[in-house]
Amino acid sequence: MPHTISVQQEIGSVEGDAVGAVIGKAASPSDATVSTVQTINKIEPGGVAVGAIVVNIGAQEQELAKVCAALDELQNTVRMLTAGSADRQAWTETVARLEALQQQAQAYVGALQQAQKPAEAARWQAALKRIGELILLLVGVTLLDELFPDLKTRLHELLGQARGIMGPQSSAAPSAPAPAPTRAPTPSRPAEPKVRGPLDFDWVTIPAGEFLMGSDRRKDASASDNELPQHRVYLPAYRIARTPVTVAQFVAFVRAADYRTTAERQKSDYCWYQPHGRGSAIGRDKLRHPVTQVSWEDALAFCRWAGVRLPTEPEWEKAARGADGRIWPWGNELPDRSRCNFGNNVGDTTPVGQYSPRGDSHYGCADMIGNVWEWTSSWHAKYPYNSKDGREALDGGRGTYRVVRGGSWYGDLRYARCAYRGRLVSGISTIRSSVFGWSCPYRPEFCCSEFCGC
Repeated sequence: MPHTISVQQEIGSVEGDAVGAVIGKAASPSDATVSTVQTINKIEPGGVAVGAIVVNIGAQEQELAKVCAALDELQNTVRMLTAGSADRQAWTETVARLEALQQQAQAYVGALQQAQKPAEAARWQAALKRIGELILLLVGVTLLDELFPDLKTRLHELLGQARGIMGPQSSAAPSAPAPAPTRAPTPSRPAEPKVRGPLDFDWVTIPAGEFLMGSDRRKDASASDNELPQHRVYLPAYRIARTPVTVAQFVAFVRAADYRTTAERQKSDYCWYQPHGRGSAIGRDKLRHPVTQVSWEDALAFCRWAGVRLPTEPEWEKAARGADGRIWPWGNELPDRSRCNFGNNVGDTTPVGQYSPRGDSHYGCADMIGNVWEWTSSWHAKYPYNSKDGREALDGGRGTYRVVRGGSWYGDLRYARCAYRGRLVSGISTIRSSVFGWSCPYRPEFCCSEFCGC
């Protein structure tokens, strides 16, 4: 069965500028806000020459606004390119645009630091980080392809220049306090980063409140013993990624962190880039599919790099079924081929969001059922759920198995239910090819259940 990881974000945990990975419409090199000169004969008052870039400190706020607007446009272009565009002109213009913007941002950072203007320099560093994230996404695509080798070389050079800005993230404030004692306690969590990580996720807000967790056999005859008894659990508000973690997002992680998965270290024939074994190498047509063949440790490593975390069991279940105890994300009507990928009716994974909106949950989360199993942070333990009994310990803990949720493209109807609780040894990368992944192809709730990839 495939695992996936969901990524989730606590509301209020992100401060400062939003610097997530963005993508935009290609602009011609003539639109660049950088002035390049061969010979500098005259510098206007307030201007500084940094290499071949003329920096006007007095006008830096206006220039920063232009750069941010250019990046907003570029985000759509990068999304198009990473989705499989082979338009050489679009690739060439986008790389040239990013290169020019990166040079300008680096020049302003250096000039403002020399002028002892740390606050202004920090805003340009945020823009520089955003540029680096776009470069990183394009590098992820070129890693899968030998398309345009000259552009691939330039992108890797630009990424090397950006690494200093895209380094480790700072830590964040402590977890939110537990709710009133009359309600089920929320899990204690490690401190979350204040700033966004190197990827941007499409967050869905899950409101605070109680929900029905588990199953009632009077309403669901398929319920397993470990889903009983059905009980109410209170959760504070949180955010979770709308879709599971994709191959493109995982490629960015592997490339930036120089990471080798559990399956690769074990020299398995099955791993994230050949999910069905030798000879099944993924291509650009799979970039929007959920990543698979990843262990719980792989999911955790991705989350730490991306500045998110895996969802707990109740966080995943509430995002999938809402507060009213429905059996499937859309209600109590049986699944069919228009709502989700299950029962081997497709024969493989499908692109994330393919079944939206018919298969979405009450909150708008996609791919919660079928496609790939999703990792959660929780150890498997008996109900009722109690976050204080050790089941949410990331290290050690009280169990042998971590909980996986959501079913897969291969599994039958019994597993494709919001309340079904699968379990798997955390160090196992696969039981059968391409069934497990983790989320951020399972949602990034500042949690990473979308990345399961089973």
